[in-house]
Amino acid sequence: MLLTLLFSLSGPAMGEYSDFGRSSLAAKTLPNVTEKGLARIESHLGNLGALDDGANQAMLSRLRSGQTTTPDINFYMHELKESARMRAGLDYDAAHKATLQWQGIPYGPASPAQIYHPDVIRQFSTEFNPAAWPQ
Repeated sequence: MLLTLLFSLSGPAMGEYSDFGRSSLAAKTLPNVTEKGLARIESHLGNLGALDDGANQAMLSRLRSGQTTTPDINFYMHELKESARMRAGLDYDAAHKATLQWQGIPYGPASPAQIYHPDVIRQFSTEFNPAAWPQ
């Protein structure tokens, strides 16, 4: 289903990302995945010591290759929003949970299934709780 985008995610301000949530997803097109956004995600993951995790590298690679499935875009938006929340002073746990809630994804062992592509979860299954493994 084609969605209608009301704004671009290519600019620097957090406000540009603030309205892209679960409730408005059906009314928007896919956000523009930009090199600037990917660099921000890489910096964020690096600060967490998670940049070299195989699953994160695989998701970044998928985004750079133009993949725009729901999990790809969920990953992109999740990491951008989580990064902004941490820059605003939240610790990782609070930022992560608030971002999942913003995305309409229930927090729990299966939540990565909505943020990581099933192929990535299969490839790096040891990095995920079995509850997130694709059927």
